[in-house]
Amino acid sequence: MIQSTVGSVSDIARIKLRAISDDMNKNHIARQNEINGLMLALCAREHILFLGPPGSAKTSMVTDFNSYIEKSRYFYWLMGQFTTPEEIFGPVDIAGMKTGIYRRVVNGKLPEANIGFLDEPFKASTAILNSLLHIMQEREFENDGTTIEVPLSFIVGASNELPAEGENLSAIYDRFVLRFMVRYLTDSSDFSQLLNLPNEIKHSAGNISIEDVVAIQTATSSIVISKTAEESIQLLWQTCNNEKLAISDRRWRKLIKIMKADAFIKNQIELLPDNLVVAKHMLWDTPEQIQKINSLVNACIDPDASKAEEISSAVDSLISEFNSRRKVMSAGEKAGMIDQIRELGTHLNSLKKSPTIDRVNIRLQQAVGLLKKSIIDD
Repeated sequence: MIQSTVGSVSDIARIKLRAISDDMNKNHIARQNEINGLMLALCAREHILFLGPPGSAKTSMVTDFNSYIEKSRYFYWLMGQFTTPEEIFGPVDIAGMKTGIYRRVVNGKLPEANIGFLDEPFKASTAILNSLLHIMQEREFENDGTTIEVPLSFIVGASNELPAEGENLSAIYDRFVLRFMVRYLTDSSDFSQLLNLPNEIKHSAGNISIEDVVAIQTATSSIVISKTAEESIQLLWQTCNNEKLAISDRRWRKLIKIMKADAFIKNQIELLPDNLVVAKHMLWDTPEQIQKINSLVNACIDPDASKAEEISSAVDSLISEFNSRRKVMSAGEKAGMIDQIRELGTHLNSLKKSPTIDRVNIRLQQAVGLLKKSIIDD
């Protein structure tokens, strides 16, 4: 009976959470991945890092997300080398000190928060980082010999830059399980939407309660791993090892939790290979690795789709060459390019049918049409 109750509560909470996601995407333009990352972090109780320049909506997204959670205690702090432990964990109780008790007053500080937002966390002192690591991992805060249980769902870290090498920041960086590059808008239609946003954010979705959050997190943790999902994870692990990518054992364990969160949001009862898509936001250490990680993950989720993307890239290269040499290319050279694209099409048609295959097929047809028209016109 208890399982049925938890299930019904979590089902309703899932619907609410997806409505919040849809609502936020109306108010935060071209931030679908980052918003989904916040949903994953909440479901899995794992921490998330936003890397990007000032003014890219990192703070407003997190503040807005927290506002959908009724009675959520939210802690924000801009950190720097002069930030003190008192500012993050609370001041020492002066009255207690007079009796030999060194206890912090944590009211309104991180040890009491449901969601924490630490701006520039990598600039904090070692003293702060050591306590922060314990809170992030164990959800506990040691206060003068007393262990305080921290109700933290997750911490968001926001930074303009990666932690500098050689500053012993790898441990705190590894605690941010989800990682997203937040960039300025580049699409003109997105920019147009941005210009027309109202000055104040308005919500059309309802809120969720702390009890809803607990139900979501309980349901997420109960999702089981299918054999096919485990095989996909094993394949990705082996592939990353072969590529000499150093990924901590902790991060592979966390991958399961984030995949379960993705499965919960998508209303699955077990993990599927498709849930491995979240690894794209977990396994890179530097922005330069992102494209490579994306390719490896795609290949492990759907090898045929990955091959189709390689074919698409090959066609793009041929068209790029055509565009740069069009004025000096002979009809014979263009015909040769058409033959190469048709050969790629033969390989494409041998793959398992999917939306990706269909999309690449259209790209091939467009490329052939472009070359044929050029032969006639030129």
